[in-house]
Amino acid sequence: MEVRKSTKTPSPIGVGRQPRPELRELIGVRLRVEKSSCKDLQGVEGVVLDESLNTFVLDTARGRKTVPKRNCVFRLESGELLEGVLVAVKPEERTKRLWKKSVKKQR
Repeated sequence: MEVRKSTKTPSPIGVGRQPRPELRELIGVRLRVEKSSCKDLQGVEGVVLDESLNTFVLDTARGRKTVPKRNCVFRLESGELLEGVLVAVKPEERTKRLWKKSVKKQR
């Protein structure tokens, strides 16, 4: 039996893979409000300058705009949709909390 070697070079762990959007650092990411309970916020687009427990501060074409996370669905620059309720936690706690949940689901 002949053993064939792969011609593909293995990539380092994590290279080429993006974590789930709700696990990523979102400061510096361009996003757009796709859906919102407040019609005035729909279509607002900008770069995330700051993030708190309940809001994003976006740098838009018309200046800075504070957008609530809850009751909004965002589209990231990568095209992925992100539900605001999934990231409505302190940014520093989000990664820890969601990572623990994903590890428990895999067991």
